[in-house]
Amino acid sequence: MKYKVKKAANLLDTIMDMYHGVSRQKAKQIISNATFQKNGKALVNHPKEMLEPGDFVEVIDTEKKEKKVKTPKRSQPFAIYFEDDHILVALKPAGILSVADSSHPTEKSYHKALEQFLTKRNEEKTRLLVVQRLDRELEGLMLFAKSEKVQQLMTMQWPQVTIKLIAITEGRPSTDTCEVANWLRESSLRTLVASAKEMPNSNYGKTAIKYVREEGSYHVLEIQVIEGRNKQIRLHLSDLGCPIVGDRKYGANGSVKRQIRLAANIMELKHPITGRLLQLSYQPPQSFYLPLGNVNEQYKVL
Repeated sequence: MKYKVKKAANLLDTIMDMYHGVSRQKAKQIISNATFQKNGKALVNHPKEMLEPGDFVEVIDTEKKEKKVKTPKRSQPFAIYFEDDHILVALKPAGILSVADSSHPTEKSYHKALEQFLTKRNEEKTRLLVVQRLDRELEGLMLFAKSEKVQQLMTMQWPQVTIKLIAITEGRPSTDTCEVANWLRESSLRTLVASAKEMPNSNYGKTAIKYVREEGSYHVLEIQVIEGRNKQIRLHLSDLGCPIVGDRKYGANGSVKRQIRLAANIMELKHPITGRLLQLSYQPPQSFYLPLGNVNEQYKVL
């Protein structure tokens, strides 16, 4: 990528101009990971390296030097897949609430924990606004906005956002592809129940299901919510005779004691400000596909 410097500036400010909308933190990451040339000669990759109007700057090998995003672990619980001045996509671990819940006032939420991490990293108060939620027991890509304007824009365009999930199930659907649609409402036990007709306080839910492969004694499915919420996936798969591994609340056997094998692993959206198409994906670790049976998994990292 080549860029003609328009005004005297240091390398950090120049990178921010080159990559429209990129944050200072991301610009610093680009500088630390890339090799630069100025007017065809090597340039020191230091944020304060000065450039003059008319200089040609070329960024080389950024993709080769970028660090691979890892799954959250206790030493590094926050894995960020995309960030600029407007939105952030991070990987929520299983076992933690997405956002604060009044019925669990003492529990920490991923939303607040991530805000605290960013505030410490940036050395200034950082605010995130929630665009989507994931069940406590699910892991996966979660989208946040950095302003109310962007949150409103993302809420308006949410029907055009593609979210795909991967599920490991105890049974296999009778067909390789199918859709389940019905009316859903929450019971007094805080589980979803389905009905063929609209009922008081019910919402319509439609889920697309695609068979991917066999994995040991289990099955891998690709899931997409066509209409409704991610929570309906657990009921829809259970009703097909394919409960999600570990999801005892919706019919799974008791062989897996902890993490429910459902992850939001693919996200595609149009950036609300730049219009750029973002395609993000996450590959769960092997332990996600092959749970340890009756072992009480230590899956929480926060």
